[in-house]
Amino acid sequence: MEKRCPVFLSSVTLCGWGVGLPYRLAFQILKRFGFDGIEILLTRRAIRTFPRLRHLARRSGLKLAFHRWWHGGAVSSVLTPLGIFPKRGVRLGDVLPPDFPESVVVSSYNWKERHDLPQILIQPACTDPADVMPFEFLLEKITSEGTQLVFDVMHWLEYHFGRATMPDDSGALLAAALDGFAEFRQQIAEVHIYDFRLQVGPAPELLGSKLFPGDGLFPVKEFLAGVAASEWRGRIVWEINPILVAMRPWSVRRLKHLPSFLRGVGL
Repeated sequence: MEKRCPVFLSSVTLCGWGVGLPYRLAFQILKRFGFDGIEILLTRRAIRTFPRLRHLARRSGLKLAFHRWWHGGAVSSVLTPLGIFPKRGVRLGDVLPPDFPESVVVSSYNWKERHDLPQILIQPACTDPADVMPFEFLLEKITSEGTQLVFDVMHWLEYHFGRATMPDDSGALLAAALDGFAEFRQQIAEVHIYDFRLQVGPAPELLGSKLFPGDGLFPVKEFLAGVAASEWRGRIVWEINPILVAMRPWSVRRLKHLPSFLRGVGL
């Protein structure tokens, strides 16, 4: 039987930032829709209740993966003071046991945390200007250290082109994404995928990213077909904006098409 990519959904889509659907219900929905697992955002509550989350996932027949909280941006500037995210300066090694059994995604502006746990996956991202490093310098470090990567398509492109100068040409975006993926294919353990629109003006467009495929600018199907053609078979995590789902509850039904979307392109 041909090996397929495990398909996960980000917990943020259904469970918000710790204030959405109960995990138990979210797990049941994902299993019914054909997902293999869920990537949990490490809020303070998720850290505290990890044993229960693991138990619920096993009962539902799902696998777990984990993503570090972040700082910077409108959302975290609210969630951190509310105590939903740990405070700035808190490291994974401060809150997770050294024998934590799962991999954790860490954004590249938290580069120093890559040795806090045995299985850290670095996601290149430039969303925290206070700590961002030049893109070319980051690529040199990734290459020289053989870093295991998460290829989040939009974050990669805004880092590659510059957040304020990303082109609005789908072909240019696709070519740059496929080139980046091909260059680091051997080091990529996980792909984060969604559609997006370019965010213009002084205030980011609320629903500009983490859209369902076909609702934005990025050619998701063509990118995933290129990934499939490369015979890469890592974990794929769909990320859909929780605000979009909250404002349009009927869109939850669209989630069930995401696993078959992957299978349709050969992943």
